Amino acid sequence: MKTKLLAVAITTSLLAGCNVTKTIGDGFDSMLDAVVNVMTSPDLPITQLKPAKNDRMADVRIDKVAVSSVNGNQSGDSFINMFESELANINVADQPFFTLVDRATIQRVIEEQKFSTSDLASSSNNVKLGRLVGADAILSANYYISSVERQSYTETRTKCSDKKCKNSYQYNVSCTKRSISANMTPKLSSVETGKILFTKRFSHQASSSKCSDSYTPHKSNAELAGEAVSNIFKEFSQDIAPHTVVLTPTLLESDDSKLTEQAEQHLDKGIEFAENEWFEEACNEFSQAQSLFADSLAINYNNGLCAEKEGDLDTAEAFYKRAMTTTNDFDDLEPIRGAIKRISSRRKELIQLAQIDAIKDFL
Repeated sequence: MKTKLLAVAITTSLLAGCNVTKTIGDGFDSMLDAVVNVMTSPDLPITQLKPAKNDRMADVRIDKVAVSSVNGNQSGDSFINMFESELANINVADQPFFTLVDRATIQRVIEEQKFSTSDLASSSNNVKLGRLVGADAILSANYYISSVERQSYTETRTKCSDKKCKNSYQYNVSCTKRSISANMTPKLSSVETGKILFTKRFSHQASSSKCSDSYTPHKSNAELAGEAVSNIFKEFSQDIAPHTVVLTPTLLESDDSKLTEQAEQHLDKGIEFAENEWFEEACNEFSQAQSLFADSLAINYNNGLCAEKEGDLDTAEAFYKRAMTTTNDFDDLEPIRGAIKRISSRRKELIQLAQIDAIKDFL
């Protein structure tokens, strides 16, 4: 279906005659984008809850967390507030995953114990603070935000010399790139054992580019720093807690099997529904195609993806294994093998997640 559309697109361009030059000069990129979209098979998004990326954090359950100190080259308590906000906003099964010890309680204990900033750099003092505020774990961190780095470069532009764009010329424009880097090393320690549960050095850079022919201003220093830090917090939260990801496996539009006319119609219609993000309707069409022709690699694979999307791993695996029997072409079997491996990994993830009481009913 899409191959025919590509032929039409190319033929239309060639029949345009002298206008082809102008199309190439002014809008060929847009045409190519359209052709690429035509030739790209649709994806079927699969949303999954994943365990914490860090193995130790995936196996341990922490409820109450206290943020003791966050030290760096910026003034104020903004980074402590950021850490507390990030932890408080980690939700699993529509519930906060961590309970935060409130800042006033932590500050009161710090003043009572007369802990200085240097005192809280000590792991033993941090653990002591955690015990006094009733936390399961204590979090501290160090960070550094770089100054702005500036880089100059040029980009080449192409402009038509005449109205029909039969001729063109190139010229350079001056551009600048501004970058800020953020580095952060959080440390999460168990109050009960005093052992470090998690520590890692994070580093992210944010940049902004602008050329002399653009009216869009550079991002401000605060925006760049905020973007870099935000990326660190996103990575940090995925390392220490369950998180949602969206997988985007690509549906198969056809295969070498001799489909019946009706089965092919349902397969094509399912693909069209998926292209318009009508995924439930797409899966219904694939199911009807399966009832009419059960030995198609594409139909079995697509139904496997639909079952996986619904969290029915046994049914998904059955479809994938049946798809494996429909061809001996290794290239065609590659996405099927990948899907079967993904099912195996998913089962292990679900075992990990089932150990968390708050998630059991959600799975």
